[in-house]
Amino acid sequence: MSIEVKNKIVKKWLVNNGFYNIQETSNHYFIRADSINVRMLVIVHDKFELNVEEVKKFASSNNRQAWVAKVEEEDHRIKWEIIK
Repeated sequence: MSIEVKNKIVKKWLVNNGFYNIQETSNHYFIRADSINVRMLVIVHDKFELNVEEVKKFASSNNRQAWVAKVEEEDHRIKWEIIK
C-alpha cells in the first residue's frame, strides 16, 4: 500500500473522530491535527527510519502529542502507538 493511500486512510479517521485543522507534509509521512482536547502530530508508518528523539523534540516544542499510525494492509484498520 502506498504512503498516499495510508495518509488518506489516517486523515479520514481523523476527520471522522472530530479532528480539524488537518495539515500534512508534502511527502505524506507527517500529519498535524487538532481536536477540542488534543493536538496531534501523526507519523504515518512506512518503510523509513524514524528518529524518535527528533519527533519528541518537535512535538513537545509545538505542544503536540506524537503518535505513529500503522495502517493494516488487509482491512485498513489503524493501530496507534504513542511516542512518549
